[in-house]
Amino acid sequence: MNTIQELLNNLKQKNIIFLLIPGGAILLMIILIISLVSQNRQTYHPQPTISPTTYLQPSPTPTTPVIPGLNPTEQEKMKSQTQADLKYSKYIKDIYTNYPWYNSLPLQTTSYFVYFDPNKKSFTGKLYPKSSTTTSVDQQVALMKSEILEKLKNLSIPTTTYPFDWQVTQQP
Repeated sequence: MNTIQELLNNLKQKNIIFLLIPGGAILLMIILIISLVSQNRQTYHPQPTISPTTYLQPSPTPTTPVIPGLNPTEQEKMKSQTQADLKYSKYIKDIYTNYPWYNSLPLQTTSYFVYFDPNKKSFTGKLYPKSSTTTSVDQQVALMKSEILEKLKNLSIPTTTYPFDWQVTQQP
């Protein structure tokens, strides 16, 4: 113990300690960086760049490709899937044509959730009034409905054209 104390005193007197501490830290950082780089070194294999348009070329009349080697059942499944995709695509196109505001929904806060069901052609408003406030549940529901209708009107959504199904679930 005494020897270490003498060594430190000698180093302090010669100001060598001020060189050893930063030098040791730099050496430690260099060793750490080298070890990290050698652990993370991987062989680089560039992937060919494929333009998304290579696969997404629109076709005037969608067809099911005939792939050699597929049996008739697999060909029939592909044809059926293509027909289902076309039907769904038409359904979505019809929604956005008939309800151009559809993408503005749902309206959502911690107190309510409002959406439009294109199959039922109606709005559903799920309201969550709190029972732990001084405002009555009925007053909260009335305020929420008013706020929702105002927001829908600001989005140019025809609130009088479609019915509303209000569902109230009281929260603690």
